[in-house]
Amino acid sequence: MALERKDVPENRKWRLCDIFKTKEDWEKTYKEVDAKIDFQKYEGKLANRDMFKKCFEDMNSVLLKLGFLDVYAMMNHDQDTRSSEANALVSRIETLGIKFSEATAFVTPELTALPEETLKAYMADKELSEFDYTLRQIINQKPHVLSREIEELLSRGGKVFGGYQNVFSMIDNADFCPPEITVDGEKYTLTHGGYGLCLQSKNRNVRRAAFEEYYKVFMRQINTITATYSGNVEKDVFIAKTRKYGSAIEMALDNEDVSREVYENLLACVHNGQKLLHRYVKDRKEILGYDELHMYDIYTPLVENAEISVDYEDAFKIVKEGLKPLGEDYGKLLQRAHDEGWIDVEETAGKRSGAYSVSVYGLLHPYVLLNYQKTTNNVFTIAHELGHAMHSYFSERNQPQTKADYRIFVAEVASTVNEVLLLKYLIKTSTDKKLKKYLLSYYMDMLKGTMFRQTQFAEFEYIAHEWLKTASLSQRNRFARHI
Repeated sequence: MALERKDVPENRKWRLCDIFKTKEDWEKTYKEVDAKIDFQKYEGKLANRDMFKKCFEDMNSVLLKLGFLDVYAMMNHDQDTRSSEANALVSRIETLGIKFSEATAFVTPELTALPEETLKAYMADKELSEFDYTLRQIINQKPHVLSREIEELLSRGGKVFGGYQNVFSMIDNADFCPPEITVDGEKYTLTHGGYGLCLQSKNRNVRRAAFEEYYKVFMRQINTITATYSGNVEKDVFIAKTRKYGSAIEMALDNEDVSREVYENLLACVHNGQKLLHRYVKDRKEILGYDELHMYDIYTPLVENAEISVDYEDAFKIVKEGLKPLGEDYGKLLQRAHDEGWIDVEETAGKRSGAYSVSVYGLLHPYVLLNYQKTTNNVFTIAHELGHAMHSYFSERNQPQTKADYRIFVAEVASTVNEVLLLKYLIKTSTDKKLKKYLLSYYMDMLKGTMFRQTQFAEFEYIAHEWLKTASLSQRNRFARHI
């Protein structure tokens, strides 16, 4: 059974008081931001260079505080998704975000209506350099910018459009009822983290039971899950058509500033490498001695009794040692992350599953959510998420607000580099041949997960969106039932 949050030591919880000391401070800032969301005085005046500058500075000022409100609400929610109070905060900040989008809906249509020479002159102005990338994007997306009225209407739909993700989050976290299986004669609760542990068991019967019982929970809601996913795809296709994109993938790549050629080249390269993946799966089956390989056989170690099973504190020390090549300052920041409440460590009842790092411009520091278990994968997860955190930390201190965020296409670089550095450190310093074999096997699993699996997710999304774009009504209904 997962811990209750009240039972977790304070040094293993993130410090939300570094964002707002109290909920009352959050409320006060909310009211201040709400009162400042009014940009009417700039409407129709963005052709004036000084008015453009003041408008964008005022918008950034509001966005800064809006970001603080948002991340605080999200993290409160994620530490216990069952909390009605936390869910209310998330709902309120979504409403405030929509109000901001509505209030600024005139900006992009008005700028795209200006001569391109005017926008390029703004870009060349040194005093406006903070906004040059934003302006370049506006120029590039000019064909997809709609009238002020339609832009405002789409902004109002933000809460509706985001509802599908919220529904699945509730299914996967707040409403998830962990099943039980018997392990070594004792009852074992399959929390999200516990399920991951069972998949690494050397006992195939345990793995099979865990897999079957865990997914029964989702299969009981399969119609709701598939309808939710289908609705989300329909939403993407609708917005893409409304914005006059040829497809949802074109819109998604445009928003990330990635060319279609890069995306398609990724798919092609991974397809060309599939023979290596198939060989890996074949070798795994033979090493395990099975006639048939199932999903519950994919994560069990090929080398027995070599798992790095250590407490969080020891895991963190291992990560720090592995990342020493990144320098002394980097190491000091890692220690600050450990000591100063950047990281929420333990799996607790109602907590969002998985792991992530989050930051917004102007925060004292980034944050990391973990659900730590004593596995090799969880040790590497610490290194991975701290890679994201440090990426954000340095970007936000070396870039202006408008350029501090990074695109998803490069977001995994720092995190993956950290994993590889840690792996190479462990291989280099180990004198145990069995452990080295295990680590090399783990390296192959990293490549499988990071390269092949993530690309498969992307291709699945591409196929689903492309098919639904031209499907008939009856085909769409079948899609929602059977995807």
